[in-house]
Amino acid sequence: MCYIALMPFKKTRASRRLGKLVWFIGLLLASAFFLTSADPWVVVKQPATAEQVQSARKIFGEARLGRTTGEPSDLSLTAGDLDSIAVMASQGFAPNRIAFKLRGDAVTATASRPLPFRWINVQVNLRARSAGFPELRATIGSV
Repeated sequence: MCYIALMPFKKTRASRRLGKLVWFIGLLLASAFFLTSADPWVVVKQPATAEQVQSARKIFGEARLGRTTGEPSDLSLTAGDLDSIAVMASQGFAPNRIAFKLRGDAVTATASRPLPFRWINVQVNLRARSAGFPELRATIGSV
């Protein structure tokens, strides 16, 4: 019979650092998994049509006019206007994908960006209020 005497394990500073590093890497990998998705939330859009380019230029011109006067200005946007802005932004910031949806008094902005092997998806919901800052809800991945 053979007996092996085990020495008590003494935690050293290096072993504590290694343990902390393992926990940090595990937390980083878990958060990367929960903050990314296998598929994008925004579908690929067709290139902008001439009408969409014209609509987006008109909207940006109105927004720029309010900025030059220094006075607040109201912009009334339709679902078509939001789609024009989304198509132009998706083309300008490719390979990112951007979409806007108008549902009653709420606007939903969704963006997808490719990462190696995964997608990061972000969704922001804004609901209008009669006074104060609008209600905001953001989602990144499944969190």
